[in-house]
Amino acid sequence: GEGLPMFLEFWLQASRNEKIWQASITPYRRYQKHFSALIKKGVDEGSFVDVNPELASRMIISTAMGLLLQSLLDPKGAKWEKVARESTNMLVNSLLKR
Repeated sequence: GEGLPMFLEFWLQASRNEKIWQASITPYRRYQKHFSALIKKGVDEGSFVDVNPELASRMIISTAMGLLLQSLLDPKGAKWEKVARESTNMLVNSLLKR
């Protein structure tokens, strides 16, 4: 469809322009810090298994980015919101101490 080429073109253009790139990457970095902090808190409190919060948050974001890309490539291939919700739940559940 239209979505993916436009998305990729945007990233290509953004990567060549420092100002646009910084503006694009800032929210992503904010999410990453936010997830890291939440995971670290869970580890410190003993509700999460002892994982590297940085790595775990990158995995969660990688999953989200991958799903976004898949939904652009194949919009009708799945109920993407449901897949995103269930994937996130699965990742978070895998962090919980049993």
